[in-house]
Amino acid sequence: MKLYIATPINARPEQGFRNKYKAAQKRVRELKEIIKTDHRFYGYSFVSSFDVNKPQNISEAIAMGNCIQAVIECDAIYLDHAWQRWSRLDPMIISSFG
Repeated sequence: MKLYIATPINARPEQGFRNKYKAAQKRVRELKEIIKTDHRFYGYSFVSSFDVNKPQNISEAIAMGNCIQAVIECDAIYLDHAWQRWSRLDPMIISSFG
């Protein structure tokens, strides 16, 4: 079983993409540590945009496509509270796949 962990990158309050990226990456690491102790997710492996988009020099469109592909292949998705506030397109795309 796989759980996709989604957290915002571009909509973060930090200045500059590099700082936003590093803060989002740190948040995903923290969420993985928190969620793995939740009994509802025992046996799950965790996936995030940082797992499916290794090279940082790819276009945003390709990165988004990789994320959507990963979500489709996962059994569940965890939307970080901050992510829900900022992104409207991603949940619509995700919900269209059931």
